[in-house]
Amino acid sequence: MTSLCAPTPVTTNLERRFITSVCESRGVATEVGMVAFDPSTCDCYMLQYPDTPLYVRTMQQLNIYTSNQTLIPDTSDNNKIDMFIKENTGSAPLFVPRKFYNDMSGLQYVRQYGIKMKGNTMNLESKYYCLSALSALFKTLEEHNEVFFASHTIRFQYRVCEDVMMLDYNVSRDLELVKSLDSKNGISLYSMLNKCYTGMGRRLLRMMILQPSKDPMWINGRLNCLEDLLMNQEQFNFVNEALNGMIDIDKLIGAFIKKDKRNSVKQAERNINNLLMLKSFLVQIFNLSHLLQGCNLNIDLENILNNLKTDNLKDLYEIINGIVNEEVRFERGGINARNQRVYAIKAGNNGLLDVARIAYKEITDDVYNLIKKYSEEFGIELKINFSFNCYQISVPLRYEKENIPDLFLNFQKKKKEFICTTIELIKLNERINESLNEIYLISNQIISQVFEQVYKYIEDLYLVSESIAIIDTLQSLANYAISNDCVRPNFCNILALKDCKHPLKSYSNPLFIPNQVYANDNLNFHIITGPNMSGKSTYIRQIALLQILSQIGSFVPCKSAHFKIMDKIFTRLCNDDNSKSNTSTFMMEMTETSFILENLSENSLIIMDELGRGTSLRDGTAIAFSICNHLIKKRCFSFFVTHFLQVAESLSLYPNVNSFHLKSQLTENNSFKFYYEMQMGLNELKDYGLVLARNCNLPIPLINYSNKVLNIVTQYPFNHLAK
Repeated sequence: MTSLCAPTPVTTNLERRFITSVCESRGVATEVGMVAFDPSTCDCYMLQYPDTPLYVRTMQQLNIYTSNQTLIPDTSDNNKIDMFIKENTGSAPLFVPRKFYNDMSGLQYVRQYGIKMKGNTMNLESKYYCLSALSALFKTLEEHNEVFFASHTIRFQYRVCEDVMMLDYNVSRDLELVKSLDSKNGISLYSMLNKCYTGMGRRLLRMMILQPSKDPMWINGRLNCLEDLLMNQEQFNFVNEALNGMIDIDKLIGAFIKKDKRNSVKQAERNINNLLMLKSFLVQIFNLSHLLQGCNLNIDLENILNNLKTDNLKDLYEIINGIVNEEVRFERGGINARNQRVYAIKAGNNGLLDVARIAYKEITDDVYNLIKKYSEEFGIELKINFSFNCYQISVPLRYEKENIPDLFLNFQKKKKEFICTTIELIKLNERINESLNEIYLISNQIISQVFEQVYKYIEDLYLVSESIAIIDTLQSLANYAISNDCVRPNFCNILALKDCKHPLKSYSNPLFIPNQVYANDNLNFHIITGPNMSGKSTYIRQIALLQILSQIGSFVPCKSAHFKIMDKIFTRLCNDDNSKSNTSTFMMEMTETSFILENLSENSLIIMDELGRGTSLRDGTAIAFSICNHLIKKRCFSFFVTHFLQVAESLSLYPNVNSFHLKSQLTENNSFKFYYEMQMGLNELKDYGLVLARNCNLPIPLINYSNKVLNIVTQYPFNHLAK
């Protein structure tokens, strides 16, 4: 079995990857328990929810908690869930013994590893499937990967799916929420909003985009904080200054609480680095708290910042300072980083450590003396080079390699120098490494005792991490609001947007044409017509994106904005065949539409683009009309783009249907001019497909023949074409 929890350096900024575990009930009604564990931060998210036979919610959660590996029981019924996981994640799940799935064992893990936070009221005893999934995940980590954790250090978080908007994988893909459809030059909503300085902020921002809130109190609380930052420019600048370069405390906590039973030199080196990073992080927190002291803050922002002012953090800093030299700081590489590790622990804590450091210094001095001796003896200008964790000799390129004495070995040509070594220098490097190993192992024994003290302050570090993440996402959203002339959204029972812009298109195009949007319970279905390339798809996408922006607590690019809080967004935009599942365009359309119709509610937002074009004209028209008729009766807010004018004309008779088109004009040279402005009524331009075909340089005789065919089929049935 491959390692599920390989150690990653705290300083790396890799894409977040979870290990997930799934357990489902047996019977007709499917109840699913799921656990997502991040090996780098040791965050553990727990969920339990009713699901459909197609595992809609489970696939949604696997999209949110991007899975590196998913565990399922080796007795899963007919491997049905196995198939869905393969299709949606692209990798096969890992089958683990059914005996690993035990709810009582899962509850024991929560009690053993879970942090004892104040006010922690997780009632997990009745969450059988969630606890069973947790048990399987931790048993796998322990038995197959030998990964253990310090007691009462893991932050278990139970998530309630009903508190957030439902966005399935199709919505995430179609709206480019976290990944652009253009892998080379495109931008996603996440990449556009992401001006975060910290890993904590980036992870929270991604989670917010994929799980917008449905709670108006939470949304307005975030908007109040954002408004406060925007109104106080000095405070905004202080926040940016303090967050820049801040250490990722989540990953640092994850590194602290993993118990490695091997006392290896590499592990010792990591532990020293982690302690120095924690010291540096605490200094950064004190600086942030000091910078914001005296700022006029609203109560929501004040409550967030209060977690940074705890005296417990000062006590923790004093504990670390009692062991670590005051002038030692964390360095990210090179000889300075090595020396910081060597002299991290104060002298006098351990006699053997002091002796080892004296030996290290003497051997290092021998290296410098040796290089000086070579330089004087051979009359060559030599310098010391430190790379690949060892000392080497640097020789300027002006010296010919053939004229350099034979005792210099292993030449490597760089831009302005040769890098080489000697047998004597290699031996000194080996002695230095032996001395370093001794220093690291002795230092690690002292640091291990400090770690036991750090565990008592894990709760405070988690609270600080949470506050930093919120502050960082707020400044990122504030940055977006300032750059894009945004306004604060209001929430009521209508959707009314004045001069609204597509967040992604307007970001890269300052000349983007704004438009209007209006919908209420008595005008809930909107049918949009117009030529190809007139901006119909962009228009409906921008509505969904603005809805998501408003419900993550962001300002929106409009002159004024009123939103109805939605519980679900559904999209039917992509029209490609799925070669993997051997599914045609039309089959994909019908499958996804069926899912939408089964799961929508009155508080859903639905956007559909050219539904029914994947089949014959008659069948497509009939199906499109029937689906529209169904949506009209459901009273959800729907925006439907179509080229089927018969459908649009028939539906415009309903009192709660609004018909409009995107303005365009046929010019004198027989080409289209697009205005990208919404106008009431149906599109009146005829034969725009043939006009666009001519503009794409199809042969003129072919276009003329197409016009003849069009005239025939307009007046007579298709069988007249043969005549």
